Amino acid sequence: TTILGANPNVGVTLPNLAANATHLIAFQVLINDPFSQQSITNQSNTTYTIQPDPGQPPITETSTSNIVITNFVQAQLTITKTSNPITVDIGGTILYISEVKNSGNVDAINIIFTDSIPVGTTFVLDSVTINGVLQPDANPENGIPIGKIPPNSSKTILFQVQTNNPPTETEIVNQSSVTYQYISIPTAPPVNRSANSNIVTTSLQNANIISVKSADVTFVSIGQFITYTNTLQNIGTVPANNTVFIDNIPEGTIFIEDSLSINNVIQPGTNPENGVTLGTIQPDETVTISFQVQLTNIPEDNTVINISDTSYEYQIDPSSPIIQRRSLSNTVNTEVRTANVSAIKSANRSITRIGQIITYTIAVTNAGTVPITNTLLIDAIAAGTTFVPDSILVDGIPRPNENPSTGISLNIILPNNTIIVTFQVNVDSIPSQNNMNNIAVIHYEYQPDQSLPPISETTSSNTTNIQFIDAILIATKSANTVLANIDETIEYTVLIQNNGSTTTNSIFFTDIIEDGTVFISGSVTVNNTVLPAADPNIGFSIPNITSGQVATITFQVSVTNLPAANPTPNTANIVYDFIFNPDFAPIQKSTTSNTTFVQINDADIVSLKTVDLTSVT
Repeated sequence: TTILGANPNVGVTLPNLAANATHLIAFQVLINDPFSQQSITNQSNTTYTIQPDPGQPPITETSTSNIVITNFVQAQLTITKTSNPITVDIGGTILYISEVKNSGNVDAINIIFTDSIPVGTTFVLDSVTINGVLQPDANPENGIPIGKIPPNSSKTILFQVQTNNPPTETEIVNQSSVTYQYISIPTAPPVNRSANSNIVTTSLQNANIISVKSADVTFVSIGQFITYTNTLQNIGTVPANNTVFIDNIPEGTIFIEDSLSINNVIQPGTNPENGVTLGTIQPDETVTISFQVQLTNIPEDNTVINISDTSYEYQIDPSSPIIQRRSLSNTVNTEVRTANVSAIKSANRSITRIGQIITYTIAVTNAGTVPITNTLLIDAIAAGTTFVPDSILVDGIPRPNENPSTGISLNIILPNNTIIVTFQVNVDSIPSQNNMNNIAVIHYEYQPDQSLPPISETTSSNTTNIQFIDAILIATKSANTVLANIDETIEYTVLIQNNGSTTTNSIFFTDIIEDGTVFISGSVTVNNTVLPAADPNIGFSIPNITSGQVATITFQVSVTNLPAANPTPNTANIVYDFIFNPDFAPIQKSTTSNTTFVQINDADIVSLKTVDLTSVT
C-alpha cells in the first residue's frame, strides 16, 4: 500500500504489527551526486512500543537493520570545446577542438560524435582527426563513431570549417554532442546517455564591399548617353581602406568628360578607367558613383557591357596583417537599338571626257540593329553631266521614271542588309575646276522605342571625284573684209582656243582655198610668227596649245576671178590629239571652224537699162 507524502528521512508511521507478522517497507532514492562516493550505504531504524504486561506502561524499543551497500556504476562523458581563431575573416578557416572525457567508472562504449556545421560555414573535407589520426571521408554532421573511452580517459576530435563568401553571419556559433552507452548490470541492457559540449562563438570580422551597378536606360542608340550608377556598400564590420574604384569604358562608347560624381559631387578631370580614389568606407557606409558614356558605334553582339572593379584593404584586428580584397559589380547589359547607315559610293571611271557614260554605284547598308524606313536616296547630278533616263537599278531591278536628283525610294532596309543602287550620267560639258565631285545623301527613319515617335536622320556617302581630261579646240574664223574685188587681197584669221582641261598635241591645220582666190605664199603666221613654207591647202603643224590658251593663225589669198559660188566660202579644219590615259595611245579629235563668206566683185561695168512701159500716149 502506497503511503502518500511519506518520507523515510523524517520517519514513516506504520500500522501495528501483530505477533509473528511482517511489514515490508519499500522506497526509492534518486542518485544525484554519483561520484561523491563509489558506493551507497543504507541502514534503517525502527522505533516501536510493546506492552508485555497490560498492567504496566508500554516499553519503547529501537531496532536497527542490517547495512546494505550498493556499488555505483556509471560512464559519464563531458565535452570541452574550443575554437581557433576566435576572430576570423571571410573565407577563413576555423579549427574546432572537442575533448571528450569519461569521468565515470566504467567504459563508455558505442560513442557517436556529432557536430552540426555552423550556419555561414562549409565543412573542410578530410579535416577530421581523432587523437591525431586522420579520418578520411568523415563528416561530423553525419556522426563519427569514436569507439570507447575507458574511465578517466579522453579522446580529442578536430575538424575544420571555412567561412562562406559572401558571408551570411557575423558570428559563427558551434556546439558538439555525443551519444554513448555503458553497462551497469551485466545482465541488463546497456544504458543510453548523451552529452553536449559548451557553445563556442567565433567573431567574423571583415570589410565586405558589395558593388551594385545600374544604368538609366535598357537600350540605347548611336549618339545617346548612358548614365551608370554604382553603389559601394561596406556590409562588413571593419573599415575598408585605400578603396579604389575602376570601371573600364565599354566598347562602342566614349567617356563624357567631367561627368563623374561621388555622392552627387562632380569630380572634374576624373576618369573611372584610370581609377577613382575613395579612401575609407566605414561599416554600413554607402558610396555612390555616377558617370556618363556616349554610344559612338555598335559593339560586338549589339550589347554595351559594363562592370566595375573595386579594390580595398582592411585588418580584422590591429595586430593582424593587412588583407587585400576586390569587389566586382554585377554586369549591366544595355541593348543597342540603332540604325547605323552607311553609303559607299563608287564610279566606274576615275577620269572621263565629253561623250562618255559614267555609272555610279551606291551601296546603302544598315549595319544597325533595327530596320530603317522611308529611306530616300538623293543624288544631285554633277555639273558637266546629265542623267541618263531610265538608267536607275535598285538591286538590279529597273526603276523607270525615277531620277536621283528628286530621290530614289528604298523604303525599308533591315538590319545587316545592303541595297545596291546604280545609275548613269552622260558627260556633255566641261565642269568647273575640271573635276566632277558627286555625293549621295540618304534620308531615313528608325524607331528604337515603339512607344515613341520615329527618329529622322540623314547620312551622306563618300565623295566620288572623277577627273575631267579632254582637249576641246574651238576655231573661230574671220576675214578682214566682206567684199573684195578681183586682184584684191583677203586676210583670214583663225583663233584656236583650247577650252579643255589638258594640252592639245600634234595639231595640224588645213584650210582649202576656194575657187576665185589663190593662196599667197609666205603669208602664213602662227602667233605672229611667219611660217614661210606653210600652205593651208596642204596643211601645216602648229605648236601645242595648253588648257585655256589661244593660238592665232593668219594667211592671205588673192582674188583672181569671180567664183562659181559667190560669196566665196572658207572653212578651217584642225586635227589634234591629247593624252587621256598615259597607259594608252593619245586620243585623236578634229574640229572645224565657222565658215566665212566674202563677196567677190568684178571691176568691169555692165550697163543694163530697163523701162517700165512699152508704150505711152
